[in-house]
Amino acid sequence: MEIVGIIGAFLLAFCGVPQSIKCLKDKTSSGISWGFINMWAAGEVLIFFYVLFTSRDWILLSNYLINILTCIPLLYYKINDLLLHRCISSNISKPEKTPNQIPHLPSVGGR
Repeated sequence: MEIVGIIGAFLLAFCGVPQSIKCLKDKTSSGISWGFINMWAAGEVLIFFYVLFTSRDWILLSNYLINILTCIPLLYYKINDLLLHRCISSNISKPEKTPNQIPHLPSVGGR
């Protein structure tokens, strides 16, 4: 039965790798929700430290460590997408004015 557990741990440890590779190739994580990434990353970090300080089971620790490393590109590109979106939004809503676009004030005293 131990081999079944090892195979299951291996599959769970590497199940996020294809998505991380896709994010690295596409340079975006636009199809992944913030809730999923945050809950996954936080859960992996918390359970990693729990197992580290309680049972020190190497199979579980390696599983959680691989998942933590897998979360890093997803988090990076999710933050990058957010910053890029904010930058684009701020440029669209506040266009720069050139000297030719500045409205002229009416002259004082009828001149």
